[in-house]
Formats: sequence, C-alpha cells, structure tokens
Amino acid sequence: MTILELETFKNIAPFKPFKINTTDGKSTQIFHPDFIYFIPPINRVVVLNQELQLIKFIDINQITSIEQYV
Repeated sequence: MTILELETFKNIAPFKPFKINTTDGKSTQIFHPDFIYFIPPINRVVVLNQELQLIKFIDINQITSIEQYV
C-alpha cells in the first residue's frame, strides 16, 4: 500500500467511507476525509476518531487492504 493509493480513496468525490485493514487483523473506519492525514516522510497515516476521542497512527507498511463501503 502507498500513500498515493490511500489519497485516491480520501479524495474520491463525493467521498465514500472506507476502512483500512492492517496486518494485526484490525480495521480502522474512515467516515470523513478530514479524519485521515498522511505523514509522507515517515510513511505514517494519522486517523482521528471523534466518537472515541482518539488519534491512531498506522504505519503504511502495516496496511493490508482498503475496503470501500457501498
């Protein structure tokens, strides 16, 4: 997975929610494009979750797939 691939999902207009699956078997849901940010120099993704009031850092190398919600 690359940051460019993730940006494709983030920038789809109109935005469609998606989830990021990682090597540990967990998934992270992205409901709005403003809740995902990229840190290219260190290949990290930052995800904000307002409901749980949490910030999650995901190493780009740990992402196995992305699934878009229909």
